[in-house]
Amino acid sequence: MEYEPVGVLQADVLMSGPSSLRKDYKKWFIANISNRIKALQHALNTCDRTNKIDLDYSHGSVARLSDWLSQHVGSVCLSEQEREEIRQQQPFPIAVPESVLSSATESLAFDVGVYLGEVLCKQYPWVAWQQVSTGKRNYFYGQMVLSGINAVKVCPMHIVAVFCIGVKEGDYTDGKRLLSLFDRWEQNARKNRPAA
Repeated sequence: MEYEPVGVLQADVLMSGPSSLRKDYKKWFIANISNRIKALQHALNTCDRTNKIDLDYSHGSVARLSDWLSQHVGSVCLSEQEREEIRQQQPFPIAVPESVLSSATESLAFDVGVYLGEVLCKQYPWVAWQQVSTGKRNYFYGQMVLSGINAVKVCPMHIVAVFCIGVKEGDYTDGKRLLSLFDRWEQNARKNRPAA
């Protein structure tokens, strides 16, 4: 598979960084949506898979992509020293995993999340990307989320990353869980259609 990963900004960087960083991130995100989907399509086209996946914004492409992603989650093992450094950064004791998602998988999760969001935006014109700009203590402060699905805004990139962690941990073996989440978003978006 040939894939051009993107460096994914961590939530704490967007939260604590200057407002100019968040403004620049929003501009970069909007300007690069099609580039990230093209990079994902290229990865799919160059993957050793007999059934090619066309990112045509259909439900079928989301189903096939979800299964594909579940088979392409990579991780890197943390040394005991790295694990201890993570523990020391926490305000209270937490369990630190032995491995984390690889940077390529974090990037794939980002790109898949962008694609899922774009599928919803194309099918439901009232669904749109929006940057969380209030509540500096909000985990998603500064991040791009989807509005118009329901009262709660959705960050598909974050949810896809959590799905990938579930795959890494052995909780999920295929894309059904991710597809069921997408189906719920779609159902809520359909119900949330604004009055004409």
